[in-house]
Amino acid sequence: MLYLIPVFFTKLLRLEWCIVTVAVFVVSLSSCQRDAVILYGQTFEQVRNSAQKAGAGFCVVLSSPDCPPCKAFIENVGVDSRNGLFRNTIFNIVDVSLPENRWYAQWICASGTPATCVFSPAGELTAVVAGASAPSLQCIQSALNDDAQCASYFYDRHYPVTGRSYLSLLNTLLNCKLDLDRGVDVGEALNACLEQTDYPWPVYLKCLNEEKQGRRDEAVYWAERLLEFDDVLYSYLYSDLYTAAKFIVDPNYAPEEDAALSVVEKVRLDGCKVGQPKPFAVEITNTGKVRLQVRDVRVSCTCVELLGAKQLMLEPGEARTMEFEFTAEKSGVVHREITFVSNGVEAVKQVKVEAYVQ
Repeated sequence: MLYLIPVFFTKLLRLEWCIVTVAVFVVSLSSCQRDAVILYGQTFEQVRNSAQKAGAGFCVVLSSPDCPPCKAFIENVGVDSRNGLFRNTIFNIVDVSLPENRWYAQWICASGTPATCVFSPAGELTAVVAGASAPSLQCIQSALNDDAQCASYFYDRHYPVTGRSYLSLLNTLLNCKLDLDRGVDVGEALNACLEQTDYPWPVYLKCLNEEKQGRRDEAVYWAERLLEFDDVLYSYLYSDLYTAAKFIVDPNYAPEEDAALSVVEKVRLDGCKVGQPKPFAVEITNTGKVRLQVRDVRVSCTCVELLGAKQLMLEPGEARTMEFEFTAEKSGVVHREITFVSNGVEAVKQVKVEAYVQ
């Protein structure tokens, strides 16, 4: 009980800070202060309401921890704002590694950060732009100025919709998500979307909608449809939705009976030297009760190399050692990640590599 008291007040103070931040933003715009405003962790509704009241365009920037380009993006926006760009614009930075924000990346099927969703003052999505480079920022400014040429130029989509029709689709899906959160039956709207595209997020929304409306058989049908997606990128982005779908198909689903990949959270490498390969190993174990399939191993930098196959099969209780090499490109402390994608109950596991380079 003593622990809950400070947690409660911490959350209360955080809520008050959020409210004050939005209030100050609205007041500053009404006072003709037109520089860009950068907010953190606001809900979509909060930012949209503030933008509509101020007549301001706004951007939702998908970010993540340990993402140097994300930090550079925020710095560059500040510099460009002081030089006259991004006037009367809100930038809301959201950490998509947090469960409550994962839906942004799942919505636009974004595999990396930063990715910027540009909205008109009315709350209509007008562009999705990847990256933090100068051309990316220029593209965001063009989209804020209603220039359609940059609507999707920098964004690598992973679902089969071409041209500006994808913006219409994403706007419809966003409205479906917001209405679904309010308990509205959005089944017909989602049916229209599913006639245009086929990727996990709208299928999940359809499954969730049918469950909320008490249409059990339909919910199971769409949950089974969701579990048919086997693309590695989808496993990375939608692993939590797959788990939810398993519970819909089988209310008695027991994750502890499934395959499970176990791996250390962090590897520390001492005594590294620039340009000299440093070998290291990562042991993975199937702690589940059925066969585990390692479908992919991804590294965050060419400085980390996997020495061996990316795909493995592990029986229950089996452990394997995977060999890697790290080759430093600069001195100091270097942070990198290794990502394992499997059919386990947690489809994606990450290992942080912390290297100390002389």
